[in-house]
Amino acid sequence: MLLLAGNHDRVVILAELIRDTDFHSAVGNEIIWRIELWYFKNQHGGWERVTQSNKVLRRERFKSRDDYISATAKLKYLPALGGLRLKKDESKSLPLTPEDLAPPSK
Repeated sequence: MLLLAGNHDRVVILAELIRDTDFHSAVGNEIIWRIELWYFKNQHGGWERVTQSNKVLRRERFKSRDDYISATAKLKYLPALGGLRLKKDESKSLPLTPEDLAPPSK
């Protein structure tokens, strides 16, 4: 799970899924990588996934682990960039710090 946001009633999760073990139709050491949004609601004291609302934001199939690492190692997800809506010809300043823009620590 990369990011989690919500309240007592609803939650959204930004999830990273990596399939790096053998799978149907795999050729060699392929990796399938996805970034998805998952939506949940608090239902009867437990968290229930909201059906048919999850979204795949990005999906890629890499031929090797090296290709996967070179494509994803510098990616960083910033909550400050979430939910932005701009009108035509509108601009907006974001309060980003140098730490926000630093490469992710592993």
